[in-house]
Amino acid sequence: MSPVPKRVRHASAIALFVAIAALIGLIAWTGVGAIAEALRTAGWRVLWLAVLYLPPLAAAACSWRLLFPPEGPRPSLAAAIYAKWIGMSANWLLPVAQVGGELIKARLIHRRGVEGNLAIASVAVDKTVQTVSQAAYTLIGLVLFVLAYADRNVVLGSLATVALLAGGAWAFYRAQQAGLFRWMATTLERVLPRTRGGGLSANAASIDAEVRASYARVRRLLFAIGLSLLHRILFASETWLALWLLGHPVGIGEALILESLGQAVRAAAFVVPGGLGAQEGSFVLLGAALGLGPELSLSFALCKRVRELVVGLPALALWQLEELRARLRARAQARIETAAEAEAVGA
Repeated sequence: MSPVPKRVRHASAIALFVAIAALIGLIAWTGVGAIAEALRTAGWRVLWLAVLYLPPLAAAACSWRLLFPPEGPRPSLAAAIYAKWIGMSANWLLPVAQVGGELIKARLIHRRGVEGNLAIASVAVDKTVQTVSQAAYTLIGLVLFVLAYADRNVVLGSLATVALLAGGAWAFYRAQQAGLFRWMATTLERVLPRTRGGGLSANAASIDAEVRASYARVRRLLFAIGLSLLHRILFASETWLALWLLGHPVGIGEALILESLGQAVRAAAFVVPGGLGAQEGSFVLLGAALGLGPELSLSFALCKRVRELVVGLPALALWQLEELRARLRARAQARIETAAEAEAVGA
């Protein structure tokens, strides 16, 4: 079964085609030759960006683990890193509207011993934590930008994004506190009567209880938000290194501005897989405000896409291999059970 509803997949697929067209137009407008020359300067050294992904990944996994009960089953650090790696890669590279990767995370840790309702609750709260940390990171970048450049258009756009993220996080939090999963289960049972009597509402109520319990652990929740913010801040080192490799080194403040505001645009364009086109366009605009040429900004954005492919494709391959093994095991178990039933009937 697909990790996201069919309508969401269709909307993401349409957005993907539009984004690809926009990206091609942006590259053509900037100049293929200039971009190729800039990327040639970085060369194979751009692969170092994949190595720099490890500290942010570890911080994100540690943040997620804090949302589980301190006493009880929770994924090991290795399992959390593995699930985060695959979940992030799915959100980067697949048309899942930034939702499918979260469901994949829950599925992976459930296979590793975490109770299913707890796994779903953890990714729901983790999504809120991610949104809050993104809003805070955008605000940090905005303050730095105002202090250094005070470009009115960028400031207004960034403030609107902060408001959107903060409002979305608050609305999602209130919905979870009000019993979001129970409401979803009740609605599904009303629309699809055949789902009644299968324990769907009871499971949903259990998920809601786990979500509320996670929010009640305020200290752990605040630490989780702090680690999620650290995860985002660490990505500024990737921005700094990418521009250095392209022959245009910048300060850490400029790297933070580019990374934080670029992430904000990507988060706002969540329906587009990986923010394709939206992220590149934002870097061109932000780069212009920081004195970077469009060919350099676009080359920098493409370097980040290279890192996503280098990191993300192996993760998706491992995930598909795991899914294949799980299906084969399920089929083998079904054959064994069928044979046992036939033997019992024959006896």
